[in-house]
Amino acid sequence: MRNRNLAGRLVLLGILGAGWIVGVSRAADSEMGPPAGRTRLIATERDRTTTKPRRRVKFVQPRIVPSPGPRFLAVADPFSAKVQDRILVTVRLQGGSGAARRAAFHLTTNPSRLRYIGPRASGGGALLVQPSSVEGEIIIYRSSVPEGFAQTESLVELEYEAISPGDATILLTEARLFDASSKELKASYESGSLVIE
Repeated sequence: MRNRNLAGRLVLLGILGAGWIVGVSRAADSEMGPPAGRTRLIATERDRTTTKPRRRVKFVQPRIVPSPGPRFLAVADPFSAKVQDRILVTVRLQGGSGAARRAAFHLTTNPSRLRYIGPRASGGGALLVQPSSVEGEIIIYRSSVPEGFAQTESLVELEYEAISPGDATILLTEARLFDASSKELKASYESGSLVIE
């Protein structure tokens, strides 16, 4: 009787022990790695955090910026000179390519600072330079070759001599630009200056 009880207890302990081993191994499996469903969920959450959302491409119409109109510009070379130095004053037309065919303008300098010597040949077309009734002022007329002025073109080069120290202005006035049919084109102009030591 005693032996039977002992044998029954041993069998019961064996069953319980086997159940405990199965439970422990399942728990270990669950700690080692999540089940397939949980793995899918974790991967999806990771994808959401690491992948950036796609942005829609916006198509924007390009803004058309009008090109600046033609501009007359007076430049002295050198900018700083000494008494008795020769100075070359150049009047350029910037942005004049296309319709522009003729140009006319007045250029005035300080007669007490600069003495006018004469024009130098520059570019193609006709050139007319003549003094006006105003002291220190010169009137310039320039026509282009048949195809018109270049994008940036020297309209005239004028030679001066520095005669006394001080600041000298190179004043552009009454600058006018015309097309082939003598219609006036809109243009701006910018004067220059130099220092005589």
